[in-house]
Amino acid sequence: MFKQRILVQFSVRGDVRFVSHHDLMRVMGRAARRAGLPVSMSEGFNPRPRISLLLARGVGVASDGEYAEFDLSEWVSAGEFARRLNGQLPEGLRVESAEIAHPGVRHRVVGIGYRVEFRSELPVTESDARRLMESREVWVERERKKAHGPRGMRRIDIRPFLSDLRVAGRVAEMSLVVSETGTTRVEEVWTALGLNEEGVFAALSTIGNEIEKAVLFLK
Repeated sequence: MFKQRILVQFSVRGDVRFVSHHDLMRVMGRAARRAGLPVSMSEGFNPRPRISLLLARGVGVASDGEYAEFDLSEWVSAGEFARRLNGQLPEGLRVESAEIAHPGVRHRVVGIGYRVEFRSELPVTESDARRLMESREVWVERERKKAHGPRGMRRIDIRPFLSDLRVAGRVAEMSLVVSETGTTRVEEVWTALGLNEEGVFAALSTIGNEIEKAVLFLK
């Protein structure tokens, strides 16, 4: 029976950044079970721990600002929850903060920040980034994925989802808006700057720990 909800901010560093979204859910569930934390289980034939990661993190992306909600069947203080969970998480995963959340409220991510440090200088400048930010519309093509039938492309105006963009030498920083209607993707911002995927990865060299993500805002 549900009694409590805890909101956790956690970081993802090192090799664990290559773990997928779904595998990360399983890691969290197993760590909570080993820690003896009273995580509530869903009902039905295949019960699962009631853990929700607020936003999917791209594979290979390091982050200091991931968020998860845990529904508990018994009361545990936020500090005790963080201490016990950290004791069972693998290296590279760490709870940075935990707080008791209102059980009737589900949090939603409304903004994300990315910082990308490249091994070589990008063929774009701060003026290119400023020109993009001054545009009223920024159209890119996005693949339409269908469960059944052929895939297709559609045009998307990503300007409403781009709140800030800065480029200086080998470093690019961007702030993206996440709304109920959607958001944009880092690769779409590269496209809008005139960079193709091959050019970005050539400059990046290894995707590794040079892409960093932080959730800026919760609602």
